[in-house]
Formats: sequence, C-alpha cells, structure tokens
Amino acid sequence: ALVSSGVALVSSGVALVSSGVALVSLGVALVSSGVALVSSGVVLVSSGVALVSSGVALVSLGVALVSSGVALVSSGVALVSSGVVLVSSGVALVSSGVALVS
Repeated sequence: ALVSSGVALVSSGVALVSSGVALVSLGVALVSSGVALVSSGVVLVSSGVALVSSGVALVSLGVALVSSGVALVSSGVALVSSGVVLVSSGVALVSSGVALVS
C-alpha cells in the first residue's frame, strides 16, 4: 500500500513537473514575442520621429520659399509702379514736345 501510494505521488509529481515545464516554455515564448513587439514599436517610434523632423524641415523650407516669393512679388510691384511713373512722365514730355513743335 505504501509502495503504491509512493508510485502515485511520484507520477503526480512528474505530471506537475511536465506541466511546469510547459508553462515555462509558454512564458519564454510570450516574453520573446513581447520583446519583438517592443523592438517593432521602437522602430516605428523612431521612424515617426524621423518623419516628423523631416516634415518640420519641409514646412520651414516651404515657409522660407513663400516669404521669398512674397518679397519678389512686392519688388515686382514696386518696379511696375516705377515703370508706370516713368511712362506717364514720358507721355507728359512727348505732349510738351508736340505742343512746342506745333
């Protein structure tokens, strides 16, 4: 009776050990999967930071181009107004010359 009870305890212990080993292997698999997910997340975060910095650089470049374009437009408008003044002055001189000739 004692031997049969001992054998039953040993078999139960072996079953518990095998269950424990299975749980340990499952835990190791979960840990490795978690590490893979963490590394993937870090890669995505670094990629996002790079994209954001690139986007900020592109936005600043675009703002600089817009300000340069506005400066060029204002300079062009000033030149046009100066040309109009010169044209009107020339027309006045021509009309004065025609009056003198006549």
